[in-house]
Amino acid sequence: MSAVVITALSLIFSRLLMTLMGTPTDIFDDALLYIRIIFIGIFTTVFYNTLSSISSSARRQHVAAHYHSHQLGSEHRAGHSVCHGL
Repeated sequence: MSAVVITALSLIFSRLLMTLMGTPTDIFDDALLYIRIIFIGIFTTVFYNTLSSISSSARRQHVAAHYHSHQLGSEHRAGHSVCHGL
């Protein structure tokens, strides 16, 4: 959500920011377009990183659950009892 707010504010105030920085008039339009493309990248980067983190976490949980269930299964097959802190 914060990425949307940051991107929106950046796009809204980009013209003012460029003016305050004293961007020369002969490159102003191109610079404004460039900085707006960069600001749009903020949202896409945060969105990608969020999805990547969620996906990575889900994979780690799946592998851990699979490993844990495999270990429990082998202990039962070997005739060992499993005691979880009792």
